[in-house]
Amino acid sequence: MADVYVLEAKVEIGRVLLNAVHSVVINRSVQSLSDTATLQIPRHIAALETKESLLDILSIGDEIRIDLGYNEQVFTEFTGYVKNISNQDLVSIECEDEMYKLRKMSLEPKHYKKVQLSQLVRDIMSGKEVDIDYDFEVQNYRIPSGTSVYEVLSHLKENFPVDFYFREGILRSRWNYSLLSSDTKVYHLERNVAKNDLKYIVSEKKEQRLRAVSTLKNGKRLQVEWGAKDAPLRTLHFAYIESESELLTIAKAEYQKRKFAGYKGTITGFGFPLTECGQALEIQSEEYPDKQGKYFIDKLTIRFSKNGYRRENEISKKILDNSS
Repeated sequence: MADVYVLEAKVEIGRVLLNAVHSVVINRSVQSLSDTATLQIPRHIAALETKESLLDILSIGDEIRIDLGYNEQVFTEFTGYVKNISNQDLVSIECEDEMYKLRKMSLEPKHYKKVQLSQLVRDIMSGKEVDIDYDFEVQNYRIPSGTSVYEVLSHLKENFPVDFYFREGILRSRWNYSLLSSDTKVYHLERNVAKNDLKYIVSEKKEQRLRAVSTLKNGKRLQVEWGAKDAPLRTLHFAYIESESELLTIAKAEYQKRKFAGYKGTITGFGFPLTECGQALEIQSEEYPDKQGKYFIDKLTIRFSKNGYRRENEISKKILDNSS
């Protein structure tokens, strides 16, 4: 007899506890500062404990936790705050993770002649726990009055090859495409994959040359080059990196990221195993051995409804044995 999997959902919003939802969609991406969730609930469902109408007791800014799973085994898939509530055929609740709070945290003006990225982030986070796996010096960095913490993180992300995101309440920073954890999840195409839309991609040219250009505060530019001398040249632009060695390190990292040959696209699994952005996903297959390998999970969409519980993993970079 085949195993039977019964869908389970538990949602806490403020002082409301629910064990039934119409649908949940959760979006995570290493390219985005925020994780978001959209929860839809039938209008007639009342809070389990108070029996009051949901619309009477839900408020913008309420804390929310969403646990999903099977057969009474649930895991926390999202924590954050209510950002918007709409009432149509279904009550739709839009949520954002801890970045919701950081949008509202204004900073005092400050100018750093030079500062390590880790110290800058710790300063703006006001004592909250942070985890930074790669450090470098930022020079001549100015925070105008009234700038939010979110805006500083966004500016850093736009101008330096680093990603920021919350996991387990901790703000984590990673070099672009460095693994969030050593935990590798496994999908076997013939066993635990619901759907895959993978396409084989080869980088434009295996041999390439990159020019990294940093625009300084005084308008001057610093530049370095890396790669094959006679290969086509591509220019990348950054800001406020005043150290040639730091800029060269970035150019080398970008060079490795662009040397890609492997599968890209989306591969969809079930609720378990719990794949995550920033993890490695190992793809196995007897029928399609060419698709085997470890890949970086760039984006994750979790969908939960009466139709099932799915994890849509968008993979990008293939992870080599001697490189993550």
